[in-house]
Amino acid sequence: MDEIRETVNENSDSQNANDSQNAESRPGISEPFELLEKNVRKFVDSSDQADDPTIEEELKKIAVDIQENISVFDQVIDDPTKIQRVLESINELAEAYPYFDSSETNVATDFIRRHTETITERLKPPKTVLSQEERSIRLECFRCLFNLASKTNDSSLIDPYISIFLESIGKEIGFSEVRGNQMQLLGTQKLPGQLLDYYYVYGSSEQSEIYKQIIEKLISFIDEVKKEGNDLERMARVFNTLSEGGDGSRTARNLLLEQILKDRGLSTALISDWVDGEESAIAKHLLAIEALEKKRPGITNLLNSEFGIACFGFYPQELLIAQYDELNDVTKPYGVYLSARSDENGAIAGFTPRLLSSLGIQIASSYRLRIIEAGSRLEIAKQLIKLNHRYGNYQKISFAVLAGHGEKDNIQFGSSYKKRAKLTLDDLRGKSLNRVGDFFVPHHTIILQSCSTGIEGGIAQKLSEGLEADVIAPDSPGFIQSIKVSLAGEKPIFDVVYNTGNLGFRPTKMYYSRGQKHFNNEEVGVE
Repeated sequence: MDEIRETVNENSDSQNANDSQNAESRPGISEPFELLEKNVRKFVDSSDQADDPTIEEELKKIAVDIQENISVFDQVIDDPTKIQRVLESINELAEAYPYFDSSETNVATDFIRRHTETITERLKPPKTVLSQEERSIRLECFRCLFNLASKTNDSSLIDPYISIFLESIGKEIGFSEVRGNQMQLLGTQKLPGQLLDYYYVYGSSEQSEIYKQIIEKLISFIDEVKKEGNDLERMARVFNTLSEGGDGSRTARNLLLEQILKDRGLSTALISDWVDGEESAIAKHLLAIEALEKKRPGITNLLNSEFGIACFGFYPQELLIAQYDELNDVTKPYGVYLSARSDENGAIAGFTPRLLSSLGIQIASSYRLRIIEAGSRLEIAKQLIKLNHRYGNYQKISFAVLAGHGEKDNIQFGSSYKKRAKLTLDDLRGKSLNRVGDFFVPHHTIILQSCSTGIEGGIAQKLSEGLEADVIAPDSPGFIQSIKVSLAGEKPIFDVVYNTGNLGFRPTKMYYSRGQKHFNNEEVGVE
């Protein structure tokens, strides 16, 4: 500890000497900024040892210097760049424990309040379009002010600057004219989302009005983008950012999504389906919709209404387009890929595109592959009934792949907080399962992309028994690494490989035929 004291004292003496030297060698307006920044850095660097009495005294001395430094700025605040340097230093103080919670809070906040009018006037955007540097300065100032408001729980530190911030990102000065920086603002810095959360929490009418203003500006951004040619990629980044926020961000995101979907004549019910699944994938779904609609106008509404598909970003576009084009084709037998809508950790979606592309190519000469989605066991039944009504008089389902997070006795299709979101062992008892079996060809194959469902006595074995089917499933957590298909015989033969990504461990592939476990692959029609 003595060494720490000596180091701090030496650094302090050395720093004071350097400061005096610098004051002589670099006179002028830059000196106060340099002194403040150096003192703040000393304060922050030393604050980790604040529990030591000697260090504590040293910190108090530095704090006095900082107060004096800040007071100098009453005379020199005259442009955005200088304001930024002061605010950055004050903001850095906010992170220094424990002193910012006491006297320095008053010093910093009093300084900001004294200069609200000046800071507002200097940060106000000019009538001309802001350059990237000018915009960056204002955004950094605003970020510092917002952090201070959050740190002190004092919204009055940020309220006066909201309109300036909104002007800086608003349509008046053109979202389209500084695209790169706008994406930095709306994507990387996450300020809109933080603001929405901040003002969503407070209940006053004034703050609710600010919340509405921020949403209106985001809507104006969407309007601008739409005029430029519906570039959803730019919008998608905004939605990704808002999805990572709190209630305020998510509420705003849903309002914006509703407008976008309505503008495109799409069902707003997609929003609840997306929120039910992996929220971070919303942008991916939007981009997929944009690409699909360019190739086949109306495709997303049809696939959603006929097959329950909402998570368009999870599937290969060529398969979705083929499914749309071949809607009324009853000449070929077909298989089904039934995907859970809920994929809260993204584990299923991460492997789906590659798996489906490969499967689609392998069976293309003899079978169609139709994708359906469900968020509950009721939706599973509805989708299977729809398929049977449309194709059942000509073709029954030849095989199925079921993808959903699983355990020994259940497969999850919807969010865990929803009732009836899981298909369980209890659901496979009774006459209803016999009716489901009527939708399939005799002795069909079902492949489960669901962790641990292959454990003996589990849901895979029960499905096999109830549907009189061949069922392939893993006996522990894992994913389908590959499916190879042989079409040489009367029915497709599947070679399924499960993996975990861990080279030292691989799930055992379990085979059940009409409820009986088998080890000889030929007995259950698999390789």
